[in-house]
Amino acid sequence: MPRQHKRIMSKAITSDGENMSEIQSLTIRASDLGNSVDRWNSAMIWALVLGAIAAVAIVLTTRIVVVKAKQLAHVQSELLRAKDKQLTLDLKDKDEKIAEAGRIAGSANERAAAANERAANAQESLALAEQHAAEANAKAEGFRLDIATANESSKQAEARALEANLELARFKAPRTLSQSQQANIAGRLRPFGPKRLDVIIIGDAKEIVDITGSIVAAIQQAGWNVNVVGKAISGPNVSGVLVGTHLGSDGNIIAASEVLISALQLEGIVTGRFTPQFDDTLPMAIMGKWDTTNVAPIRMLVSAKP
Repeated sequence: MPRQHKRIMSKAITSDGENMSEIQSLTIRASDLGNSVDRWNSAMIWALVLGAIAAVAIVLTTRIVVVKAKQLAHVQSELLRAKDKQLTLDLKDKDEKIAEAGRIAGSANERAAAANERAANAQESLALAEQHAAEANAKAEGFRLDIATANESSKQAEARALEANLELARFKAPRTLSQSQQANIAGRLRPFGPKRLDVIIIGDAKEIVDITGSIVAAIQQAGWNVNVVGKAISGPNVSGVLVGTHLGSDGNIIAASEVLISALQLEGIVTGRFTPQFDDTLPMAIMGKWDTTNVAPIRMLVSAKP
């Protein structure tokens, strides 16, 4: 017997009054417990209903989970196949790209080889061009030297031409002796004292006559005795002014004739000497008087300019 019933029974035995209160109390207690049981039965029923619903929900959700899992597995399988297919395509595309890159690289290598060959050819052509340029420069330098030589030769030719023109001008210009030149000649001859000189004119030109007169005037200023014999009609073909001495002349005569020659040369009158020295024989026919018994120790022939 439960302890609670034991306590109730013990209380009922003690007294009647106390027994009535206990019945009421128990009745109330029983009523409360019945109500409580009913409530809990209802709660249990609802719990069972809810449990059934939950079980059904569990079954449904489990079924859904299984279906979804199968669908997920199928989708994942399809996804894997799609990925494999895409991977295969990607690998094939990469292989194609690699092959294309290989072809491009091969073409690039071929182009590079061709470019290297062209560069080698260009280098060879450049070397050949440089060689030709060097040869051309050498030829150009030779041409420049030839041109410079030609220019120099031209300058020299021009100088010679100018000199020739001057010489021609001098040749064409009449020979003259100014007063000062005549004085210079006289001053060089005067130290030898009076000397005798025969002069023969060869030619009819006025220039020959005029220069003869100037030379005679200069010699006469030195105190020399000058005899103009005359003009030659025939005789040796001579030019310029020739001075000679008689055979057997002493040193003073020879020295005086040498100074006469140099004095005329210093003043621009071209002179020479007779070779050999002359004797008393007249070497040519002349227009004038010729004294073979009184031949001067110094003789001068005046002709046209050489």
